Amino acid sequence: MSILSRRAFVTTFVVAPLLSSAFAHRVNATERCSGGWKVSGYYTASELEFSGSASDIEVDGHGYLFPEDFLRRVRTDGWGLTHHGWFLGWNKGWRRSDAPLNARGEPLAVGGAAVDPDLIPLGTRFRIPDLPTPWSGRTYAANDIGGGINGKRVDIYCGSGPDKRQVALQLTGSRHTVCIEKTAA
Repeated sequence: MSILSRRAFVTTFVVAPLLSSAFAHRVNATERCSGGWKVSGYYTASELEFSGSASDIEVDGHGYLFPEDFLRRVRTDGWGLTHHGWFLGWNKGWRRSDAPLNARGEPLAVGGAAVDPDLIPLGTRFRIPDLPTPWSGRTYAANDIGGGINGKRVDIYCGSGPDKRQVALQLTGSRHTVCIEKTAA
């Protein structure tokens, strides 16, 4: 084999595959990426998923009975879908809404993200290219916060109801790459 053909062989069969894997998460001039992020999915649980002892609460001046384990979940996650068809929320007190709301008071939307605003300011758009398809191709909006969201952690909203639980679990993992859109200076 001549020197030229050996060089072509090495470039084609040894170097090219290494280059393609090195650029699998290529960064362009419009974003900056960092690794080591913990990502989890979250969803709005439905009261129908719970069967604990009933507890009486007051919402907007009316009394309601809900399973205690459902109420614990709402206190932790912020919102739950009631069997009445409206959403029960907790923020230093019980509240009612037609939709679960984010930290900005807007309805939660699939693909919205809870972040640590010290690392990703609210309103920032970003990608997580190593999530499973189709989530890897989405652009997320940092539009929510949470008490458990500290440091390099992102929670992606997956929707409401028990069928979204599995989707949320599929997104959960650590050592992900987060690529934040650069803002114009």
